Amino acid sequence: MVCRQWLVPFFACVFPVASLLSPFRKPIQCQIIDTVKRNDALTKIPVRCSVGPLHSKASSRTGRGKGFGHPTSKKIRLPPIYLDEEGNRQILPLHDDAVTQHDYHTQQINANAIGIDISEADHKKSRPNSPNRVSKFLSQIPKVLSKPPLVSSTPEWKRLQRHAQHIKSLHLRDLLKDVERCDAMYAEHDGVYLDYSRQQATLETMDLLFDLAERQELTKRIKSMVSGEKINFTENRAVLHTALRASKEDIGTVFVDGEDAIVEVHEVLDQIKAFTEAFRSGKITGYTGKRMRNIVSVGIGGSYLGPEFLHEVLKTEEEGINSSLGYSLRFLANVDPVDVERTCADLDPEETLIVVVSKTFTTAETMLNARTMRQWLWDFM
Repeated sequence: MVCRQWLVPFFACVFPVASLLSPFRKPIQCQIIDTVKRNDALTKIPVRCSVGPLHSKASSRTGRGKGFGHPTSKKIRLPPIYLDEEGNRQILPLHDDAVTQHDYHTQQINANAIGIDISEADHKKSRPNSPNRVSKFLSQIPKVLSKPPLVSSTPEWKRLQRHAQHIKSLHLRDLLKDVERCDAMYAEHDGVYLDYSRQQATLETMDLLFDLAERQELTKRIKSMVSGEKINFTENRAVLHTALRASKEDIGTVFVDGEDAIVEVHEVLDQIKAFTEAFRSGKITGYTGKRMRNIVSVGIGGSYLGPEFLHEVLKTEEEGINSSLGYSLRFLANVDPVDVERTCADLDPEETLIVVVSKTFTTAETMLNARTMRQWLWDFM
């Protein structure tokens, strides 16, 4: 028999630890032996109950849980006790959402001991979360919501993976000696000649890559993109950068939400062409009537790099050189005031056009520089 003085320090150590570990524990299952008088005899009947996880008092004070001994703590749920006509106590079964089949039989035995009948139908009513209902619910979920298998799990990927180990042992110098291979590893389209024989790959490599592309239906996915289907499922949008390069002959081939995307693209392109021609001809002038000679492009990221790359390409072409004579093009992508000062140092505001490049006109850096350049123009008026 354990002395009481040993139990006090034991519980003083166990309860704090139990409180810390309780969020990771299941509710405590226990049995309470109650005594019922039946037929002038005392019978002991086990009654199942559960206690929720213990939480520290600190978690109760901060609202993160219910502290042990706190007024809001989860109490032990005991079956209701009723008295019969003779004054004897009767224990009715405790209906719980989480009751198990074992609990049901235990309750049935206890109920039989005091003359109470529990039907299986009543028991099922007390189990709204039964496995049958869960299975039925899961079976109604559309299969489209299930994730497709990863490409790395396909046989084509695994064959290509094994082949890659073999390729690592081959030297490019030896591969270039294969005339048949070099003659086959090229492609030409729309005036562009692509020679990929200098890659560490063989004709077998290309066959394996095409097998993988067919397995993943790459051609079908490309057609979905260029036709305007909403393949960007994260934003539920179509990917229309190909429509920006489509000619007017392709009008009527790309529709998004009932609208012809290519028609809208060329409407904007026609507006840009009309504006640029009026700018170069001198029809559009500055606020003082002077012809504009300076252009500052304000943007960041792709809105800055795209125009700058195009400028770098065209400034060495003969037509580009002749068209840009007498004009100055500068780019502003940095929000640093020093960079703004350098960009505008020797420019005349009366002859300067500010072009703001953005998809949404909500980018913080772009809009800050746009307001700065507007203020720069306003200060000189």
